[in-house]
Amino acid sequence: MNRVVSFMLNKKVFAFVLVFVVMVLVIGNGSAFAYGEDIQSSLTDLLNWVSKILGGLAVGFGIVFTGLRMAMHDEHALKNGMLIIGGGILIFAAMNIVNLLQAIFKGA
Repeated sequence: MNRVVSFMLNKKVFAFVLVFVVMVLVIGNGSAFAYGEDIQSSLTDLLNWVSKILGGLAVGFGIVFTGLRMAMHDEHALKNGMLIIGGGILIFAAMNIVNLLQAIFKGA
């Protein structure tokens, strides 16, 4: 059993599995397979979807990270955890921020 666990914890295997899962999610979305003028809106939808997924994952990881590190009495846990959570929220809201900036500077 220990051989299986050590094999799964190998960094190269973990990186390969992570890249494979991300590629399957991105390619399997199907909204990028459009023709003509629909390609821009399809790619925008795809990027919006990816940013929402990655932002949500970062926020969830930040919450778990902060809780675990605070349980281990790490004095810098709250600062580092809040940075991760803030980055996840920024990624999650990236498309809305871009739309807001476009609306502000469109009239200028």
